Amino acid sequence: MRRILLIIFFLSLLKISADEIERAIGLSAGYISGSGFAYRVMSQDSGYQIGAGHFSTYEAGKQEISATNLAYTFYHNFANTPNVKFYLLLGANYFHLYEDNKPETDNYINLGAGIGAELSLSKRITWAIEWPWYYEGESNFIKFIPQTGIYYYW
Repeated sequence: MRRILLIIFFLSLLKISADEIERAIGLSAGYISGSGFAYRVMSQDSGYQIGAGHFSTYEAGKQEISATNLAYTFYHNFANTPNVKFYLLLGANYFHLYEDNKPETDNYINLGAGIGAELSLSKRITWAIEWPWYYEGESNFIKFIPQTGIYYYW
């Protein structure tokens, strides 16, 4: 029964019509979109992305650093061409940072908004370039740092 449910779940993710490709998986790098793996859904009008990643370093005799993030971004498309989507974005990213030599861990949330463009590299592969302004919870001021991602649509 479990296998049947898994098969139904994965088949529900697939689109039968190639004209309505909306779901994507990929890699993102940014303070709002998160850094790591991403799942993105983009329709003609709006969309969202869930991103998550983990980074850890360790060398014998040196400090260990571990960072984990989880992000959610909402998109509102304001102009679509056959090869480019232009959109507004609004998102939040939760960071958890651990350093071996510190007794406590750092947790903070980045909140931001901006503009972006998703460029079609092929029928199924796109490259997103985004320019968000965001409030960084750790240093308590607004920053502007571009972010990017590459996605495979199915």
